[in-house]
Amino acid sequence: MDTNPNTPQNPGPQHPAPQNAGPQDGLTRPIESAARPSGAHARPELGQQPPVPPAQVPPGGPSGPVGPGGPGKPPKAKRSTGKLIGLIAAGVVALVVIAFVGIELYVRNHIEGCLADNIKSGAKANDVSVSFAKTPMLIQNASGKMSSIDITIDGLQGTSGLNVRILLKGVDPSGDNRIDDATILGEFTADGIKNKVAQVPLLSDPKVTLNPSANRIEITTGLITINLTPSIKDNKVVLTASKASILGFGVPDELAQQAITAIADIPTPNGLTASDLKMTDQAVSLRYSGQNVLPKDIESGNDVGATNCSVL
Repeated sequence: MDTNPNTPQNPGPQHPAPQNAGPQDGLTRPIESAARPSGAHARPELGQQPPVPPAQVPPGGPSGPVGPGGPGKPPKAKRSTGKLIGLIAAGVVALVVIAFVGIELYVRNHIEGCLADNIKSGAKANDVSVSFAKTPMLIQNASGKMSSIDITIDGLQGTSGLNVRILLKGVDPSGDNRIDDATILGEFTADGIKNKVAQVPLLSDPKVTLNPSANRIEITTGLITINLTPSIKDNKVVLTASKASILGFGVPDELAQQAITAIADIPTPNGLTASDLKMTDQAVSLRYSGQNVLPKDIESGNDVGATNCSVL
C-alpha cells in the first residue's frame, strides 16, 4: 500500500487516452475536418500526377455521325473528287477554245488570202491586202453580216503610185453578197502620174509637178510642156489640157490627148458616186461611195478573180 499522503485513494479504473483526438469545440464534441473530394475531383497529393479525363468518342464512332446512307465519307475524299471534276471541266473548256481559235484562224486566213489573190490577179496590182473586222468570222457569218472588210491595193494596173483603199461595211456573206455601204479612196501620186505619162512615146522620162493652188498637173519633158486640169464630169475624172507647147509654141492636140489618155486610164467603179476630188503637192485623190450596192457595182472590169473563196 502506498502510504504517500498525496496519492489519491481508489481512483477507479483507468481509461487509456484517445489517440489522434481532434480539436475540441470547447464543449464535448470534437470539430470534424472538412471532407476531402474523391474520384476525378480529388485533389492530388504531393508527388502524384493529376488524373487524365477519358477521351470523348462521338456517337457515330471515330468516322463521324452515321447518316441514312451509312458512315459519312472523309472530307478529304469529297475535296479530291471536286478538284478532279473541276480539272476535267477546265480541260474541256480549253479544248473547245483551242478548237474555236484554230477554226477562226483557218477561216480568216483562207478567205483573206483568197480574196487578196483574186483582186491582185484581176486588177493587175503590185500588192493587195485584205482584212476583216476583229469580230470572229464564225460569229459574223452567223449574224448574217460581215461587219467590215478593208482592202488595200498598191500599184493598180502595175503602176507604182496608183493606190486604192476599199472599205466595205455590212456585207452579206450569202446570196448576191449585197453591201450596205461601200467607199473607195483613190490616190494618184506625182510618181504614179509620171509612170503613166512615160508610156507615151514622145513624153518619155517626164517631170511631173502638182500645183494645188492652180489645180494643175504640170508635165515637162525636154522642150515640151503640158498642163492638165482635173475635174469630175459625168461621175468620172476628166483631164483638160490648159496648155501644150514646145518653146512656147502650140503642139498638136493629139500629143496632149495621148498624155490625157495615159493619165485618165484609171478604173472607175460603175455603181458608185465620185466626189471629193483634191490635189496636194504629193498626189491627186478622189472618193467613190455608195449604199446598198453589189460587188459588181464597185468593179471596174475584171478586177476580181474567179477563184471561189468558200471554205466549204
